[in-house]
Amino acid sequence: MPTEVTGLGHWWFEDISSKFTNSTPSEAGAYVGIVLLGIVIAFAVTRWRLRATRVLIPVIAVCYVLSLGTELNVAGDDTGVWMPWSLLHPLPIFDHVISTRFWAFALLAIAIVLALWLAEPSPRRGLRWAVAAVGVVLLVPNISSDFWDARPSDPAFFATDTYKEHLREGETVLALPYARYGSSMLWQARTGMYFNMVEGYVSPEFPPGYRSDPFFGRLLSNQVGGEDVQGLRDFLVRRRVTAVVVEEQQAGPWPLLLGGLGLEPVKTGGVLVYRVPESLGA
Repeated sequence: MPTEVTGLGHWWFEDISSKFTNSTPSEAGAYVGIVLLGIVIAFAVTRWRLRATRVLIPVIAVCYVLSLGTELNVAGDDTGVWMPWSLLHPLPIFDHVISTRFWAFALLAIAIVLALWLAEPSPRRGLRWAVAAVGVVLLVPNISSDFWDARPSDPAFFATDTYKEHLREGETVLALPYARYGSSMLWQARTGMYFNMVEGYVSPEFPPGYRSDPFFGRLLSNQVGGEDVQGLRDFLVRRRVTAVVVEEQQAGPWPLLLGGLGLEPVKTGGVLVYRVPESLGA
């Protein structure tokens, strides 16, 4: 199904595609479209005796199964159905492989199938090229999506030396918006790794200690409310956070939650700085 990064048809399937597991635009490249998929199926049925077909179709099938990960998910729900990637994922090197990326090899095989199909002698060659063109058009990206033109935020607090007036070198900071929703990794790099963070986004595979954290899912979803005050408090204590920095323009509900903990902000350089006292864990 087309997702938000696909130009045509994504609006028809928004209710379903929004529930996809780990639904991120960067993983939406697995979309092929019904036209190209139909060409592959037709080629497999009518040209199965060709040696190339017997190689390409299994490659597509294997890559598809592996791309589904360790457990089958349907519309965002875990089905508990075991998938073959479970056998390879725990092994060295393979444990750092993102299963979705296997589909890149399937796309190469699909491209070869399409090329072979177009190269075959046929009295309806023009029609074949027209059908293939429609299949390609269905893959044109949604250029109006923010995914293609977003810019990282760079507040003056980190672009200048203002951070040195409010943060101690080497202390542990929670920067909000969290991980991939904000620009915290840019901020940390701007300061020459002046402070540590309880976040980052270098891979969709987060460390086990964070995946099992009770509040990590709330941070990662970026959907929190007043009922999460206690969860935030426990997270700050667990991770020994000594300061929280919130980007002012994307503060969202965070000032409400931090205010619920009795923390007062210092507004400076486009951010809100909250000092976390040791007494918070008492």
